[in-house]
Amino acid sequence: MSASPLDPKVRCSVEHPFGIIKRMSGGGRFPTRGLRKVKAEAALSVLAFNIIHAVNAYGTEKMMSRG
Repeated sequence: MSASPLDPKVRCSVEHPFGIIKRMSGGGRFPTRGLRKVKAEAALSVLAFNIIHAVNAYGTEKMMSRG
């Protein structure tokens, strides 16, 4: 059975990361001006979220090891 895009479980699991990124970036407003700079800032916010998520999932020792 395929989940509908309007299914509350799917919606919550998809919107959760965006809510966290919005909270991390101070309410979703970008202090930079210009599309190129805003895209770069958004990419850095997503990268920071992914790194935090990976550290929480795998632990700092595994993330800091070189092998």
